[in-house]
Amino acid sequence: MRPALWRIARRHQALDEEIWEADREIGPLVTQAAPTLIATTAAATTRPAMPHTIVRGGLKYARHTQEYIARRTAEGMAEKDIVRCL
Repeated sequence: MRPALWRIARRHQALDEEIWEADREIGPLVTQAAPTLIATTAAATTRPAMPHTIVRGGLKYARHTQEYIARRTAEGMAEKDIVRCL
C-alpha cells in the first residue's frame, strides 16, 4: 500500500508543477487578450484553504510553494503567517 501512496504523491506533485507552469505560460496571453475578464475574475474568486497536511508537504517539496515562501519571507512575513495564507 505504501508504494502506491508514494506513486500517487509523486504524480500529484508532477501534475501540480505542470499546472503551475501552464498558468505561468498562459497568464500573460489571457491578460493580453482579455484584461477586463482577468480583473473581474480575480476580484470574484476566493480559494478554499488547503488542508494542513498538504500545506506542510508543499513547504518541503513543491518548488512554487518554496518560491512563494522565499518571496514572502523577504517581505518580512513570519512563517506561521505564510502558512496561514496558503
